[in-house]
Amino acid sequence: MRASRFGKMMRAALLGLLLLGTWPDPGQARVLEDKDFERISEIKALFLNLTGDIARSLQVAGISAGEIDCMKRTLQDLAQASDELGSYEYLITIESQMDDYGDDRALKDILQYAVAKALDILETERKHMDQLSDQCSRFPLSVAKTRQAVQFIDATTAILNSIRPRL
Repeated sequence: MRASRFGKMMRAALLGLLLLGTWPDPGQARVLEDKDFERISEIKALFLNLTGDIARSLQVAGISAGEIDCMKRTLQDLAQASDELGSYEYLITIESQMDDYGDDRALKDILQYAVAKALDILETERKHMDQLSDQCSRFPLSVAKTRQAVQFIDATTAILNSIRPRL
């Protein structure tokens, strides 16, 4: 009985060692690198700065109702785009929350899908901002804020396009 118990323990230990030897090294298996996650987190900071700046501009005394309306529409468009991008951002950053993963094709497929969808949303939002800029062209402050929104969209697009080759 003792020999049987010892044999079972040895087999379990050998199986454990075998599994440890074949388990992927998280440092080598990541699809995205830490600098990618840092750049993605920059998007949030840029967004908060932009929306905060537009909100402060709405408080400026003496601006016309038309100017206020245009800036509110810019904020609404940005908020809607942010909501739409939220689930794709989660998919893109989920890898950073995973402890045990490998260079898994399925993970790359998910990341490719999320980046592609996010880029589609950004392209659509850029068109909206261009239209809004045209509609509000007689309001200089609004045009400036819309231009900042376009710069944010372009910066976000550049960040996502920079990680795309690794997918």
